[in-house]
This record gives sequence, structure tokens and C-alpha cells, in this order.
Amino acid sequence: MSVNEVKRKQAVEAFVVKGTGPPSSRTFAVADEDHTLGNALRHVLIQNEAVSFAGYSVPHPSEPIVQIRVQTAASMTAAGALK
Repeated sequence: MSVNEVKRKQAVEAFVVKGTGPPSSRTFAVADEDHTLGNALRHVLIQNEAVSFAGYSVPHPSEPIVQIRVQTAASMTAAGALK
């Protein structure tokens, strides 16, 4: 293996929902994905009128996970918006 090759480790869990409190605000962690899925989901989510905030982050390039944050109006849950 050369210096520029990086072996990415596999994620432990494929999908994790993080957050407590009202169901209108959640962070979803999706394994083995990157900016491609994160940006596409953010774009689609923000077009929903019930979604007040949608964003994503990739904590570290060597970690195979993308975190998607969704906040919605009280009429819809964050999980419902993501579905």
C-alpha cells in the first residue's frame, strides 16, 4: 500500500438515530456514506415546507459516516421528513 492509499474501516451500525427531546429535532447517522448522499438529502429535505433546518456533516474523512441533522415544524417529525 502506498502512502496515498487509505483503508477505510467499516462502520459498526448502518443507521443510528441520535437525539432526545421533541421528535421534531433529530440527527441521523448513516454509515458507509459521504458528502454525495449528505448533500443530496439536505437539498431534498430543505425543499419541504415543514423542514425548518436540514444540514449534514462528515465528522472525519477516515470515518465512514455522514450525520444528517433535521429540524421540523411541530406538525411533522424529523423521521417523517427523512422518510
